Amino acid sequence: MESALHEIFDILDMIAMERTEDGSFRLIGSFPDWLRRFFPESASKGETFRPDERFAFVENFLIDAEEFWASETRGRLRSGQWIETDSSGKECALEAIAVSFDKRKVLLIELVRYSYGEKQFFIQQGRELSLAYHRLERAEAELKKAKEAAENASRAKSEFLAHMSHEIRTPLNAITGMSGLLLGTEMNPEQKYQAKIIRSSSEVLLSLINDILDFSKIEAGELRLAVLGFNIENITRNVREMLELNAIEKGIEFGYIIHDDVPLRVIGDPERLDQILINLVNNAIKFTEEGTVMIRVSMEEDSGSHVVIRFSVTDTGIGIPEDRMDRLFKSFSQVDDSMTREYGGTGLGLAISRQLAELMGGQIGAESKEGVGSTFWFTVRLEKWTDDRREDFSEHKTTGFAEIKSGLIPDILKQRVRILLVEDNEVNRIVALAILKKLGFTADVAVNGAVAVNALQRDMYDIVFMDIQMPEMDGLEATKTIRDPHSDVFDNNIPVVAMTAHATNEDRERCFEAGMNDYITKPIHPRKLFDVIRKWVFEKEEAGLLREVADPGKYERKVFDKAEFLNIAGGDKALCKSVLRIALQELPNHIEKLKTALNENDAHETTMNGHSIKGMSANIAAHRLHDIAYKMEIAGRKGDLDSARSFIGKMEQEFEKLSESLVKFF
Repeated sequence: MESALHEIFDILDMIAMERTEDGSFRLIGSFPDWLRRFFPESASKGETFRPDERFAFVENFLIDAEEFWASETRGRLRSGQWIETDSSGKECALEAIAVSFDKRKVLLIELVRYSYGEKQFFIQQGRELSLAYHRLERAEAELKKAKEAAENASRAKSEFLAHMSHEIRTPLNAITGMSGLLLGTEMNPEQKYQAKIIRSSSEVLLSLINDILDFSKIEAGELRLAVLGFNIENITRNVREMLELNAIEKGIEFGYIIHDDVPLRVIGDPERLDQILINLVNNAIKFTEEGTVMIRVSMEEDSGSHVVIRFSVTDTGIGIPEDRMDRLFKSFSQVDDSMTREYGGTGLGLAISRQLAELMGGQIGAESKEGVGSTFWFTVRLEKWTDDRREDFSEHKTTGFAEIKSGLIPDILKQRVRILLVEDNEVNRIVALAILKKLGFTADVAVNGAVAVNALQRDMYDIVFMDIQMPEMDGLEATKTIRDPHSDVFDNNIPVVAMTAHATNEDRERCFEAGMNDYITKPIHPRKLFDVIRKWVFEKEEAGLLREVADPGKYERKVFDKAEFLNIAGGDKALCKSVLRIALQELPNHIEKLKTALNENDAHETTMNGHSIKGMSANIAAHRLHDIAYKMEIAGRKGDLDSARSFIGKMEQEFEKLSESLVKFF
């Protein structure tokens, strides 16, 4: 409004001033040339001054003006003409007008030159402009208020959905996990059928929960895509392997074809692409009673650095009537109510698939003929993989019980893995321990974060599965304590994996910000659980400790395993005593050399002395000292001397405990 008023007052050749709280006036707009004849010393835009000090008449007029402004009238107060003498002695006819612009007290002073009608017109325009601005300002304030209310409602809805998801996932974890384990036991046909119904129903419920959460995140604009390297063929093959049993049970032929010009290694969001493809294939199998379901992957566009890939799923199912095609891809919409009753579903899957495809720079569509079949397709824009990229390349593989049973990881190695499960819910503990046992692993249990931290201060573990919501100390706080280099845990860098019913992106980010390495949502899927163990234990560089071929008992993490040491020495007690005397003399020397190397920032000597201590500790079955020495050796090899320094105190403590144990041996 200010600039508009400036223009009007400049046209009128008026001096316009706004009354301030202290009784002075602030100039609005330009300083007219004629005003300099009365105020030669005042010519600055925006300057404050008191016109009544120069215009005696204005002083009397302001008394009436103040009353006029206080009444908040919509009109104007005119003073009538008066004569003033300028600095050169010339008499001029002036007039004062009091006007209220949007409750602003404005005083106008003008030379009497133009007709009052024209001036009144411009003043009225200024007044209307002021009122229009006021309405606009009020509308903007109301819009802002409505926007904030909508955002608060959306936030409340998201928080409610996240909370409900957590509450539902907790019992669903038990239903899914236990029914899966039950199916692996000996049962008669009727029991097996009933267990399958329980398992499939829990999976439908989980799918529904995931769909609602995804829909909410997309609707709020909070869903973010990952940027990962993956293999298109692996994605397609995994979808076939995952859903092949459903097709076989219905007698449907199910396969896939990938065209030769499709680049297999690409960069994008494999999880979301997987989600769309699974949704389309699931629908195709669901609505097909006989015939085939086929996935085809083809190149649609190649721009050099990026490609647009087309995925199509063709079936010989019931098809869709032409007049119902417009219902596809709409939220909570089914093609036909009778289909809803016969086949189930919320209608969210295709709507979410459409939004995901669009987020990935593509489109989605369908062609269908009733009674003949359908083809659903979608495109995604992906970055090509180049050999000079340094990022880790994810093959996006899955692993099941069959792979483990086939000897992918030998039992002798699985028995050495020390797992700490941190979970306050008894049912969740039973499910997780049962799945781990089925996979060939065992685990110690901590009922909250505080107990977990204490356990990690007492013993060495290879991986921690950490629940988030727990009493006394939650998983986030426990992880922050573990990562604190000043804490007394054995390994500040131990892999910590969130195992939680919280499933939103915000929950995932909170876990990573706290220092967690990975994230598994409940219900726990055995394949995902095994993949995480393989990734963070067996595929880590530090996992050489677990890959050494030795007696599994060696890794029980005892201060000193007398039985094992006697076995190593062939039962020769004299030899044992001789070896132990040498070790007690040499170990302190190497520990001192190690401390000197750290003080001198010598990574090579740190590595060598850590290696020497590790070897001597292994030979005398001093497990805990062996483990600490191994981690210091790894830290030295990496040049991470700060990590190595964090272990030196524990090394000295373990050596003292070892010395006390060996005294008893003699």
